[in-house]
Amino acid sequence: MRIKKPMIVSGAVVAAGLSGLVGFTAVHAATPTDGQQSLVDKIASTFNLNKNDVQKVFDEERQQHEADRQGKFETRVKQAVKDGKLTQDLADQLIAKVKELQTYRDSLKDKTPQERHDLMKVKMDDLKTWMKQNSVTMEFVGPMGGQAPDDAPSNQ
Repeated sequence: MRIKKPMIVSGAVVAAGLSGLVGFTAVHAATPTDGQQSLVDKIASTFNLNKNDVQKVFDEERQQHEADRQGKFETRVKQAVKDGKLTQDLADQLIAKVKELQTYRDSLKDKTPQERHDLMKVKMDDLKTWMKQNSVTMEFVGPMGGQAPDDAPSNQ
C-alpha cells in the first residue's frame, strides 16, 4: 500500500494537535520544545518529508490552539462581566495582563527551557498577586494560567 503525502500531512496535524493538547502549559515559550522538535524530525525522516514543511504544520496548529484558548478566555471574562462577577474595568485589566504575559512568554524563545520556566514563574507569581489583590479568581484564567495557587481567592 502506498501512503500519499496528504495523508501524512493530515497525520502530522493530528499528532501536532495531540501533542499540543497534552503538552501545553503557559510557561512554554512559543518555540518548539526539545520533544516537539524531535517529533518533527522523526515525522520528516520517517515519511521522507521536508522538515520545514512539517515544522510549519506544527507551528500553524500551535497558533490555532493559542487563538482558540484566547477566544475562550475572553468569552469567559465577558460573561463574568455580564454576570456581575467582574467590572468591565477589571476585565479589561485582566485581559491586558494575560496578553502581556503571553507577549513576555513569546519574548523568551531564545532562552533555555529552565530559564523560561524560572522567568515565567516570576511573571505568573506577579499575576497571581495582582489577582489576589483585586479578588479575581482563577476561574477566569484557568486554561491560560493553569491551576489556581493555594492562596488564590476561592471561586464564589
